[in-house]
Amino acid sequence: MIYINGMYRSGSTVLYNITKQLAKEQEITNNIQKIHEGWLKKNIKQHTLHIYSYRDIRTVTASLMRKRGWAEHDFPHEALRGNRDAKAFMRFLVATDVATRNKMKDAELKHCILRYEEDIKDLRQGITKVAKFLELSQSPDFIDTIYESHNIQKVDRYVRDRVTRGGEDPNTMYHPNHVSLEYTDWRDWISEDSWQDSIILDWLVLNGYQT
Repeated sequence: MIYINGMYRSGSTVLYNITKQLAKEQEITNNIQKIHEGWLKKNIKQHTLHIYSYRDIRTVTASLMRKRGWAEHDFPHEALRGNRDAKAFMRFLVATDVATRNKMKDAELKHCILRYEEDIKDLRQGITKVAKFLELSQSPDFIDTIYESHNIQKVDRYVRDRVTRGGEDPNTMYHPNHVSLEYTDWRDWISEDSWQDSIILDWLVLNGYQT
């Protein structure tokens, strides 16, 4: 079993599709599941593999605001259970990230952690990391073949051509506004008051994000 567990908007869906192709070509397993915070409730067996992606939580929040038309103080994410505030959502992301990493460590799970800004923006690097984690070929030709199937321009065309508005492609789990070629700058969406919070700041500093 391979779990693809990432923060929202951190590239977990493209990693899910890359892992499926890698596993299919090398005949590893067909049992691959993409999941977000629900992974923490799973009774994970030690021999399962875990691929986890994360991103600057301010960009995650801003990306959801742009994608869904939410506002900083009207942020109705289902995980917040009634609290409609971007700061509360970023605190939720911190808590989930910390709990996920602790569970991986405590359960001694074999895992691979990918940073969006390095491993999804530079997708060849991300593919190479996943291939190495799965103990598969990392030859340049093999990596290029996988990359050409999953680069953002190719995925953007696939989503526009194949996925109907309001639906989700059952094969890839992409939906109409899943992929965007537009750069999201969190500074355009979130005020400093929302992230100048001790819990959020500690996480940003610990993970090397500029404050």
